[in-house]
Amino acid sequence: QTAARLVKKEIPLRWAATHGEQFHVKMLYVELDNDLATLLLGSGNFTRRNLDNFNAECDLAFTAPLGHAVMVRARNTFERWWNNPEGEIHTADYAVYEDESVLRRFAAWMKETTGLSSF
Repeated sequence: QTAARLVKKEIPLRWAATHGEQFHVKMLYVELDNDLATLLLGSGNFTRRNLDNFNAECDLAFTAPLGHAVMVRARNTFERWWNNPEGEIHTADYAVYEDESVLRRFAAWMKETTGLSSF
């Protein structure tokens, strides 16, 4: 699956630590080299189906200085989810939900390659 490919490329990955509920946030926060950050928020999934315009969604891109209140809040929110401070549990290590099933890998590849998915 996509997660396994990211980990193999040594890209850190954590899973949402849910207990039946969904963690369905779509937030992309990127710090740029020029003391700016870009924040992408909305309903679009980061999948081929959405990124190749097969499934139109509503999104907002916002670029501002790193110190802007919106960017500070976005970074703090991400850090809180990633690091689980003070006993909060938002995310889990990759190994907790790692799934190397050949069938699942094939199904994920097929959905992403063809765009035939429900997400």
